[in-house]
Amino acid sequence: MYLSVRVTAFTARLTQWFLQKYGIAHSITPPFLPRALWTVPMASLYQFLKIRKNGTLNYLTPYWKLAPRNKIQQGKSPFFLLHEYEPRLPRELHIASFIDDTPREDQLDLLMLVRAVAANNVYETHVDNKRKFDLHRQPHSFKPGDLVLYDWQKQCDHKLSPMFR
Repeated sequence: MYLSVRVTAFTARLTQWFLQKYGIAHSITPPFLPRALWTVPMASLYQFLKIRKNGTLNYLTPYWKLAPRNKIQQGKSPFFLLHEYEPRLPRELHIASFIDDTPREDQLDLLMLVRAVAANNVYETHVDNKRKFDLHRQPHSFKPGDLVLYDWQKQCDHKLSPMFR
């Protein structure tokens, strides 16, 4: 028996793989247009599988969800048909091009100012990171010149590193 389903190429591949796995011949009509309303003949496909597999469709349920839905759709993407939600697309960066009419000498002065601002930003970021690091640092209770008992390992951590005592 041949079935004819009007779907997108992505859904057609999934449906064809599923039907070939269970020995069903399948033909595909041309893909749908997003402007046109179309209905997937899911009921006939379901009835055919039910007759073919003697009424047991329990093991087909996970694969059945990959098939197209039995409702009118208006141009759902293949991602939506598989995962049932639309993906979040990254934002597009609109880079504007403009012509700068400032003379070269003024551009050099602006470049020096921008470099100074960039160096200042790097220094401020360094100070902020140091402040965050120092919040977690434990202060020592000894001062330089104090005698401190220090327990050194008997074995060194690496065979080539010197062992001090």
